[in-house]
Amino acid sequence: MDTKKITPRQRIVSALSHKETDRIPIELGATDSSGIMASAYNRLRSFLGLKGITYVWDLMQIISKVEIPVLNAIGSDAIPLLIEPKEWKSFKLDDGTEIQVPLNANLRKTDNGDTLLVSKNGTVLSKCPKGGYYLDQVFFPLKDVHTKSDIDKNLSYVSSFDWPEYLDEDFNDLKNKAQKLYNETEYAIVANLCIHIFAA
Repeated sequence: MDTKKITPRQRIVSALSHKETDRIPIELGATDSSGIMASAYNRLRSFLGLKGITYVWDLMQIISKVEIPVLNAIGSDAIPLLIEPKEWKSFKLDDGTEIQVPLNANLRKTDNGDTLLVSKNGTVLSKCPKGGYYLDQVFFPLKDVHTKSDIDKNLSYVSSFDWPEYLDEDFNDLKNKAQKLYNETEYAIVANLCIHIFAA
């Protein structure tokens, strides 16, 4: 491969194929495991001299969607294919960070200042203590599962664990988005979908 003309996508494909490339691939935010929390993301973007809007797609970890100007500034080789909402709304973290969260996310403040994420039927799914930075999972649908029928009783929660009800894109949306990213960018596209079920 001519490393003088290598694209970010080619760089990652080469690395995954155990072939020498021009440098070690770099990525930020292509997976939830390599993501960046919203408050830190805002500071990074400001440090880079960039402006933008902070969209938080992973509410438990308060992980931001890394914008393309930031990816370019740090030399990232990858971009995520995310399950996202079709609409967003404004929300403010306890430290004052302004973010956008999914429109249908039911985030509630308690009298003592905690933040709760609540399902449509009223089940508290996760909680961020006042002054905290993350929502800790408090509902575990597989906690007392011993048989298939136990799973069936909690199937709606299990099914939505990696595709929460407030992320209302569907597979067709993901297909169209993947095609757009492939055609309009040179990034490696990383899909990080439905792999956390055993954390339920």
